[in-house]
Amino acid sequence: NIGAGTYAAFTVKSLNELKQAFGEAYAWVKAHSEWKNLCDYLHTGKCECATYPWFELYTDEYPKTGKLYIYAPIKPA
Repeated sequence: NIGAGTYAAFTVKSLNELKQAFGEAYAWVKAHSEWKNLCDYLHTGKCECATYPWFELYTDEYPKTGKLYIYAPIKPA
């Protein structure tokens, strides 16, 4: 189960860009001080991933276009 909450969504053009997209998504959250990242274990040792994970979403369009989405759990700072 993924906890209900607020998630920032990021479009990823292809699976080849997934690693870069995660980095860009993390940078976006960090650059927007009005939001707090709920999973920042690498930098702060704090993580709420058990309830609010980052996740990838592969929709019906993925097989045709290769496009997928990253969702980052955030809350107001």
